[in-house]
Amino acid sequence: MAFGSFVAGSTPLGGGAVAFPVFTKLLDYSAVDAKTFALAIQAVGMSFATLFFVSRKVKIYWSLLVSVLPLALLGLAIGLHFNVANTHLKVLYTFLLLGCGYLLVKSINEQDGLWRSGAGLFMVALLGGVLSAFVGAGADTLLFFYLVLRQRVSAKALIPTTVCLMALVSIAGIVSLTLLGRFSVSNPIFDAWFFAAPIVAIGAPLGAYALGKVHERVVLRFIYLLIMVEVLSTLLLIDFAVQMKALLLGLTILVVFSVLRSRRLSAH
Repeated sequence: MAFGSFVAGSTPLGGGAVAFPVFTKLLDYSAVDAKTFALAIQAVGMSFATLFFVSRKVKIYWSLLVSVLPLALLGLAIGLHFNVANTHLKVLYTFLLLGCGYLLVKSINEQDGLWRSGAGLFMVALLGGVLSAFVGAGADTLLFFYLVLRQRVSAKALIPTTVCLMALVSIAGIVSLTLLGRFSVSNPIFDAWFFAAPIVAIGAPLGAYALGKVHERVVLRFIYLLIMVEVLSTLLLIDFAVQMKALLLGLTILVVFSVLRSRRLSAH
C-alpha cells in the first residue's frame, strides 16, 4: 500500500494501478472488491496528495476540473449500474496502462501547451468516469492521455490536476457504493482499507513531494516499469483469448521499441 500510494501521488495512473492488479491477481479478490478497495483507498490517499499540492501552491488547472468533473461523475454513475466479467476487467486495465505507456513515449519531447475545451475532452471525461466505475481508476489516466497527446500539455505539469480529479471521483464513487450497500463494515475488503488508510495518507503526499523534486524522465521511467510488470502479470497469470494475448504482446513490443528509440534519439 505504501508503494501504491506513492504511485497515486506521483503519476497519472492512480493508486488503482497497484491496488487493482494486486488484489485480483495476487490476493485473488474479485474484480468488484478490488474496484471498491481502489476507490476507497484513493479517496484517502489522493485527497491527501491534493491537499499537499494545494498547500505547496503547486499549479492545478481548476478551470479544467470544473469542466470535466460533472461528466466524469455522470460516467461513474452510469458505470456503477453495470457489471463486467472479471477477466474482461483485468485485461481492459492492462490495455489501459499499456496505452498510457505508449502515449507517454510519444509526448516526452512535447512543449508545454494550454488545455482547450471541446467535444473530445468531454467524451474523455465521460468515458473516464465509466472506466473508474469498472476498475476503480481511469478518469485521471484518460484525461492525461488526451491532454498530453492531443493538446500537448506538459506531462509532469498535468499530474497534480489528474490526481485531484481522481480524488474527487473516488470520493463520489465510494460514497455512492456505501449508499448502495456495496461498501460497509461487513465487506471483505473493509478491514484492508481501514488499516491501509493511514499508510496511504502519508505515502501519497510523499509521492506528490517526490514528483516536484525529480526530472520528468525519472517519472516516466518509473511508470514504464510499473506498466511492464502489469503486462507480464496479465500475460502469465490471466486466462483469456489467445488472439487478445497476441495483440497485447504485439502492443507491448511496440511500446518497448518506442521507448528504446526515444532514448536513442535523445542521446544524440
